[in-house]
Amino acid sequence: MHLLKWIERLKFRGPDPGRSEKQPEEEEYMKTAPPAYPPSQLAENTRAAVVGYIESFGSSRCSVTPDWQLKMMILPSTDYLAETAYENGLDWVAILIVRATDLPALMKRGFHVSKDNVQKGKGFFKLGSDVPTRAQSLGLLHTRRYVLAAGALQPGWSAAMTVYARSIRDLSEFRAENPTAGNVAAAVGYNERNEIVYNYSSTNPEANFNAVYDDMPMEGWWPWPRAPKKISAYGELLRRAGK
Repeated sequence: MHLLKWIERLKFRGPDPGRSEKQPEEEEYMKTAPPAYPPSQLAENTRAAVVGYIESFGSSRCSVTPDWQLKMMILPSTDYLAETAYENGLDWVAILIVRATDLPALMKRGFHVSKDNVQKGKGFFKLGSDVPTRAQSLGLLHTRRYVLAAGALQPGWSAAMTVYARSIRDLSEFRAENPTAGNVAAAVGYNERNEIVYNYSSTNPEANFNAVYDDMPMEGWWPWPRAPKKISAYGELLRRAGK
């Protein structure tokens, strides 16, 4: 009888005010989730954080390899410097690391990515783990990795694209081939000696340079200098193929 009364008291007394009801995964999220702000404050803070991310992008070098390398920072909006782009925070950011046997050739031909470059079966998701501090500070807690490889029309390169996103749905709907040059917020190219040969910063245009081809216009995902609207031979092949 005493046991039954004790059980009844447990059922109806409600939560213990001195005990946290958060589950372990909720507690872990709260450690990394950004603080809640009013919408205007959120937009201002997010934009400031994105600008800081862009401006620091060229400060970290790629690992030393015998290849040329190119890294790009890709954002969801082509208007990524406007505060109105961040009224709901930042949905995702993608970092692309390309290794190439001949980066100058990619400058001449244009750097193009299509769905045929995505290596099926080699990508993966990581939920709530291995997210850099900068991405965490923007509320981006989940990761998707793509492995890309050159096709017959544009040989000599391979790449890894890592997407950090606020929600699993954003990651699931992301497609590696969808961004354009307008989504590239920063880019840095390195030669085989890990020396910088190309730099693009959307926040500091005066720091843009190309040590290989100077101001030669380029196509595809190269953000600067942009080519005229005419389509290259490779771009025409992609257009005809509907990619």
